[in-house]
Amino acid sequence: LEFEKAEQELSAGNWLEARRRLQALASASGEFQERAMVRLGQCELRMLRAREGVTVAEWIAAIAVFDGYRDFAGANPVTGAEAIVARRRALDEASYGIVECRSRAARSADSESKRVHYESVLALTENLKATFESRELRPFVATHRFDALIALDRMADAEALAREMLAETPD
Repeated sequence: LEFEKAEQELSAGNWLEARRRLQALASASGEFQERAMVRLGQCELRMLRAREGVTVAEWIAAIAVFDGYRDFAGANPVTGAEAIVARRRALDEASYGIVECRSRAARSADSESKRVHYESVLALTENLKATFESRELRPFVATHRFDALIALDRMADAEALAREMLAETPD
């Protein structure tokens, strides 16, 4: 019930209330703890997306929420096919959140540090199909990778990625 309320607040754009509820769920063990941890990161990301003038430091701080979940998942193995699939999906969502935050940090960065952030996006998305099992997230991840390749003036690689993605998802 509490997770559903947090989801409703998130859907309604009531970020602070959603964050409060998700923080409580994420810090308490229980069936919704992992989902709340990932949704908390997504809440932070949505709050930042809704604002203008977000700083690099704010994007990087949002990454820490997703990293917290990845650390938790690494320290707490799951068993059973259903739990493993749910964990993999949650890790994909957290990894996507990190990629998006890095990409947005690059766009917010000064010209000197843009390169570092875009290179980080490339490192995080190096082996797209193996790293992101979720076919639903791959086009979004690929878009961030494509933008990083363009920003780093790697046009041939960007064209190759575009061809690969069109072949995988032609529509």
